[in-house]
Amino acid sequence: MKMLMGAVLAVSMGIAGRAYAEKPQCEANYKQQGGFLTGRTFSTWGDVAGSTQAAAFKKVYLVAAKSGLRIASADKDIGVISAEQVSNDAKGQMTVPWNITVEQVKGMTRVSVSKTTPPGYATSAEAQMQGMCAVIEAAK
Repeated sequence: MKMLMGAVLAVSMGIAGRAYAEKPQCEANYKQQGGFLTGRTFSTWGDVAGSTQAAAFKKVYLVAAKSGLRIASADKDIGVISAEQVSNDAKGQMTVPWNITVEQVKGMTRVSVSKTTPPGYATSAEAQMQGMCAVIEAAK
């Protein structure tokens, strides 16, 4: 019985280790700087295989616009989109700037996303990661 439990534990740990190793690239590259009281910057990036910069840029631009981001400026030639997430609450209007780049890096198309929240902006790291990863996934 002890051998069986040991085998089950070893297999379970192997599966858990494999699941951890297969974390999506955008989650593995996720970073957060700053704090709630000072404002935070969230960023991540991911490579998109089999896509050109132009095709990925178009997909990302459409998803950003459809999701409600206000596109402040965009330059498809250099692959940069500056957008704003605007929300209203009891404190008034809050604007969260997003910067998205789409570029060719080592034969791959890389999509990078960063955004900065103002001081006192309540959000979770999970929500920020999911939103940014969705933008990167859209490029595929």
